[in-house]
Amino acid sequence: MIRTSLRRSTMAVAATGAAMLMALAPIPGRYAGAAAPYDPYADFVQASEFVTSPLNATGAPDGNVADVRPGGTILFDMGAMGTGPLRAVYTAKDASQKIEVRFYTESSGEIAKRTATVDLPPKSTDHIFDFNYRADGSAYRFVRLTWKSGPVFSLDAVEATAYVGSTASMDTDGDGMTDRSEIELGSDPLMADQVMPASPPPEPILVPNPVPVPVPTPVPYPVGVPTPVPTPVPTPVTTMVVSADADADGMPDDWETAHGLNPADATDATRDDDGDGATNRQEYMNGTDPQVREMVAGVAAYALPLIAIVGVALIGLLYLLFRKPPAVQQTTTETTVRKTPPTTSTTSSETTTETTIKHEE
Repeated sequence: MIRTSLRRSTMAVAATGAAMLMALAPIPGRYAGAAAPYDPYADFVQASEFVTSPLNATGAPDGNVADVRPGGTILFDMGAMGTGPLRAVYTAKDASQKIEVRFYTESSGEIAKRTATVDLPPKSTDHIFDFNYRADGSAYRFVRLTWKSGPVFSLDAVEATAYVGSTASMDTDGDGMTDRSEIELGSDPLMADQVMPASPPPEPILVPNPVPVPVPTPVPYPVGVPTPVPTPVPTPVTTMVVSADADADGMPDDWETAHGLNPADATDATRDDDGDGATNRQEYMNGTDPQVREMVAGVAAYALPLIAIVGVALIGLLYLLFRKPPAVQQTTTETTVRKTPPTTSTTSSETTTETTIKHEE
């Protein structure tokens, strides 16, 4: 039972703390009643139950402080849009203190890259929290400080060291219109939406119009002189001469007449009048005379040497086949031994051998 009660108590405390943190989240338009936005100090404050006298931390430093105890959170509406580092002014303590800072845009979006937890050294009275709207891409409207560890944090004031409209001539976005004028007109002083008037364009260089070149007027011929008419150039005409062929046998009539053929008889084209193996039409196409045996003579000029070669080869073959083989030679050796009587000067006998070779057929 005791454990259950402790668990329920813990859950209740956690829920209460979460609700308080949600209540401290910046809401657009929530602080519309804040003072004029042209000062660097916080114009409105909201704090958790662990903060005593939170209104003492608004405005310029005056020695009146808001005490932030362990777990306490305090939220500031700076009124103006901060573009530079944030300065916190507080009472010096003998021990270091750990404080977390969070920056929010005017639409309550957290600029997470600038969230940091810093250690405030002992005996210090102020601290600068780094911020640069050009690097971070946005300016901040709300700032939340949370105590993390150390003695009670006695906060006197928070100050934006640079902010929109800090002077009447301030032009943060450099578009030619001051921040205050843009705020009054509902324009964004952080976006260059006003175009600076450009320098007047240079005067155009006047180029004189080119002088037209006059076209000469053709001079007419004198009266009584006719205008010359160009003589047309005749077009060359190619004439093809086709010889007549009355019998349509492929041989012109004049060629048939010159070579003793009948121009009216088509059958003479297939005849061979000279008997050389070529028809009369072939003789015409070859340019030879159909009455002279050119074709046979030509064939004979090549055939006779060939026949002679073949004849000689045939005779040699017949000789080899039918000639009588030569007789076999037999050799007979006769040996004649003659004995010579011994003499006083010779003690040995001589033997003479004679060889006679006889051919038998």
